[in-house]
Amino acid sequence: MQRSKEKITFNYRYLSVGIITWALCLLVYSQSPLQDNLLNLLKTIQQKSSLNESEKLKRLYALKNKADLSNRPKDSAYAKILIEIASFELNIHKDYTRSILSTNEALQINTSGNPAASKKDAVIASLNLAYEYEDLGILSKALTYYDTVLQLSKGSRELY
Repeated sequence: MQRSKEKITFNYRYLSVGIITWALCLLVYSQSPLQDNLLNLLKTIQQKSSLNESEKLKRLYALKNKADLSNRPKDSAYAKILIEIASFELNIHKDYTRSILSTNEALQINTSGNPAASKKDAVIASLNLAYEYEDLGILSKALTYYDTVLQLSKGSRELY
């Protein structure tokens, strides 16, 4: 009888560790409700045909501010918002400075090693930076970002 009690206690200890490990994995690797919400709101802004580009840019900044106020770690959903802002800043205002700053921040987020980072979005950000620097005639920086695209996409199945 003594031996079976020890066995049960022993199994509960492993079960507790297993449950805690499983819970941590879910927290780390799953998308948060805020991330899902940000992606849904971003998609709504992108698809709303009744908004002109300036109105979409205003809504993108509002969405970014909402994410900033939430104090959540910056993840790939936040980086997608930054990439959209960069695109609209360039298309509407021809503001390379703001576009490059936003795109650089998105690239840093997606190359941070965070489980919520996106290698695919890092490649997109690097390619956008390469194009922007090429447009500005800063070819050395453009080549650096083209090299980054190649390095990030090397051996990645996510991109295909």
